[in-house]
Amino acid sequence: MKQYKILGTLLLASGFFMVTTVVHADQQKGAAMYRVYNKNSGEHFYTKNAQEKANLLKLGWKDEGTGWFAPDAGTPVYRVYNKNSGDHHYTMSRGEKDSLVKIGWKY
Repeated sequence: MKQYKILGTLLLASGFFMVTTVVHADQQKGAAMYRVYNKNSGEHFYTKNAQEKANLLKLGWKDEGTGWFAPDAGTPVYRVYNKNSGDHHYTMSRGEKDSLVKIGWKY
């Protein structure tokens, strides 16, 4: 039984190290997508707008650096906001975005 525990731990640790990568800004192309965290709601928020990030930091959100680099071309990702719940929703579907805007979400 101990052999399986050790093997499982090694496999888990190996998997962790295989998917963990340090990314440096000078190695990436595209827009930096900033990641901030709200400890009160547990929400992670992503934006490429540095001013929007700065405003959230002033409100007490925690800066978590760059989440990823968005490509300069490809399928757009739409972001809508529900002022009643405080929820942000991200989608690649224009139809879904338009439907949510029609029922009161802000684009």
